[in-house]
Amino acid sequence: MGQQKGAASRRFLAGRVGWVTVRAGQVGREIVAALASSGAAVGIGLLSTREGREAGEPHPVEIAALDGILDTVTVAGGQAVGGVFDMSSGEALQRFRDQIERALGPISILVHVLRPKAAAQRDNARLDRELEDWLKMIEAVRPAMMERGWGRIISVIDTTDLPGVDPQWLELARTRLESLTRGIALSLADSGVACFLVGRDAPQSPAAIARLVAALCADEALPLSGQSVTLRA
Repeated sequence: MGQQKGAASRRFLAGRVGWVTVRAGQVGREIVAALASSGAAVGIGLLSTREGREAGEPHPVEIAALDGILDTVTVAGGQAVGGVFDMSSGEALQRFRDQIERALGPISILVHVLRPKAAAQRDNARLDRELEDWLKMIEAVRPAMMERGWGRIISVIDTTDLPGVDPQWLELARTRLESLTRGIALSLADSGVACFLVGRDAPQSPAAIARLVAALCADEALPLSGQSVTLRA
């Protein structure tokens, strides 16, 4: 009986559906696996790193990366759908959201992994665009989450395996996301929906970041809404 209760508690997200946007990198893969292991079904939007990519023509490397992430869900015994996702297109955003909800159900967990395009490269204009697109994604799911009375919106800055990331870019990204997180959290007050930013002041493994994201989906995390949750060694 105790073992059965333990297994149930590990799948505390059973019946929930997550939408996770990722770029190539281990953190996104681990977050998807952690949500699936906790019982959630997951829609995976792989963001292309190529500028000007023609819609509907994903690169074979992107397809292989997406297949690898989908495999992690299968290994975790979960259910998933996925695609190479154009975050900047409002039409593509709505279409992908609808695809996830038709296949898996209403989205109640939204996770975006923000990852620099390259080490030591500062691209503030690209950062501005991505944060604007992230806000559009939030607005696409927030009203339904609030109506249902439960949801999680989580931003993650991923610089793992990218040594030499421009510290000014990193500080700007953190500052902008902290402001966005606080603002969204204020708009969600007393709705049962929470918004978080996962910070990284010390090196941690991708698996540790993923476990934190899953933990923020627990009911007990709701009072922390609006905070930048920092991983410490």
